Amino acid sequence: MLLELKNVKKTYKLGKDNKFHALKGIDANFELGEFVAITGESGSANSTLMNLLGGLDMDYDESIKYNGVDLNKLKESQIDNYRKVSVGFIFQSFNLISHMNVINNVALGATLLGMNKKDKIAKAQELLVKVGLKDHIYKKPNQLSGGQTQRLAIARALMNDTDIILADEPTGALDSETSAQIMDLVKEISSENKLVIIVTHSDKVAVHCDRIINVSDGVIIEDIKNNDAKKDESIKKVKEESGALNVFSSFGLALRNMKEKLGRNMLISIGASIGIASIIIMLSLGKELKTI
Repeated sequence: MLLELKNVKKTYKLGKDNKFHALKGIDANFELGEFVAITGESGSANSTLMNLLGGLDMDYDESIKYNGVDLNKLKESQIDNYRKVSVGFIFQSFNLISHMNVINNVALGATLLGMNKKDKIAKAQELLVKVGLKDHIYKKPNQLSGGQTQRLAIARALMNDTDIILADEPTGALDSETSAQIMDLVKEISSENKLVIIVTHSDKVAVHCDRIINVSDGVIIEDIKNNDAKKDESIKKVKEESGALNVFSSFGLALRNMKEKLGRNMLISIGASIGIASIIIMLSLGKELKTI
């Protein structure tokens, strides 16, 4: 078992006698080669769970084990090594270094491991070819498109050849076509005997994964395998549901928006009526004056 969570709890202290229980007892196991989506509404503590899995937050109760070793029992230096050697991160905001070019952004992770310059540059080039950025290695991150920037973030996450890749909303800022390309790339990574865990609020992203864990109010309410048949059907359903609105749906949405902003809409209507009435009166007066 690569990762094993037993009754994991996370509590935030908001004041002297005020606590927020973000995670209320999470039990889950993860293996190499799995492609997992952790889903849930905003505020479901999905990102909190990702931070715990990545060793970014060690303030929790009970047990998270990596290859049978309890992370909470490791020294700080050992936790640092876990973050560098065992986990690669793909952040929603990319967290790239703007003044460094593409290849140096990728190579930076290996610098922390003490890899010599020649080897890390060669590996960074290899990874950039893998993610389709071989023609952009000397550009700065702000010279790339959104999809290219995400590919760069993926290459950096792969630099240290970690067992685990954690991705926080990896397609959140991308269009649907680019998102599909990124998901295909991430899926390919998981097939190379790596555990890939994606935290997402998007059903369009989750349906591409082989396993979906739904978290709500700090507990797992669903943990399902998404086999190829179900996956194809789910992708088709999501595409159909995300299509253009029909006339009735559009009309209903318009009425709902008008109802929610009734006061403002009434003021706009009154103001428009006064304006139109004033124009009509002025035109009428002008016509009458001409006849006199």
